[in-house]
Amino acid sequence: MSLINVIRDAVHAVARTVDQNRAIRQLNAMSDRELRDIGVARAEIEALVTGKIARTGADPVLVRPTGAANRRRAPAVNVAMDAA
Repeated sequence: MSLINVIRDAVHAVARTVDQNRAIRQLNAMSDRELRDIGVARAEIEALVTGKIARTGADPVLVRPTGAANRRRAPAVNVAMDAA
């Protein structure tokens, strides 16, 4: 394995960790009701984000903007996290 591959893999690992930490913080900031609406228990957040547990057959999380845009039936934004 060349040095370039090692550096590339390290950069990807750091970027993945940063993304996972951001997702964990965002989910932890949600209320219990919001988490329940998307089918996530607070105790599962870290394991779900890091891929330690997976939901088979689960649809990606759909997030709608809050406020007036949501009342006008704004299109949902598909949020998908790459576990790899």
